[in-house]
Amino acid sequence: MAIAFAIAPTGADDTIQVFLNGFIGGGFLEKMPAKARFDPNDVSISECLRMYYLRDDDLGSAQPLDQARPGGWRYLLFSGGSVINDICVDTDPAGKPVVVSTSIDAPMTASTVAALLAAEDDPRTAAQDYEARELYCARAEYVAALWLHGASGDLIVPMAPTVAAGPIAHHQVYDAATFLAWLKR
Repeated sequence: MAIAFAIAPTGADDTIQVFLNGFIGGGFLEKMPAKARFDPNDVSISECLRMYYLRDDDLGSAQPLDQARPGGWRYLLFSGGSVINDICVDTDPAGKPVVVSTSIDAPMTASTVAALLAAEDDPRTAAQDYEARELYCARAEYVAALWLHGASGDLIVPMAPTVAAGPIAHHQVYDAATFLAWLKR
């Protein structure tokens, strides 16, 4: 069995490449803090993670994850063997992909990699196929998690900057019921 990724909107890879070329060609790379700079000749782009959003009122549903609304797609950028950045893409009203945000050296980029590694190491991911997604919920605190959506059950891996408190911890794999019970607290 495997962890699969979302299908990107047509043209998203080209849109990201144009964005990166403009970023580098526009001199923005040199203006970045030294620790956030990267070699423009050594950049790779991950497969995309589709972003989903839960509202507070969705948590009252019998199946809250069924209420999650799809959003854009998030990509990780790697350079020198490390994750350096992320780029979020959505579609404009005409359906054309556009870069809507990017972050540099944010805690969630490295946390996403750690969550994916934890998911790959969890024996439950060998039992069925999962689609890797990202789940966001803005409650009293911000919640971000890797969501492994499977036909016969979902797994959730909380990521930074989620304010995790017992019994939930970053980069640990939980069945959806356990995570949702914590989220509803």
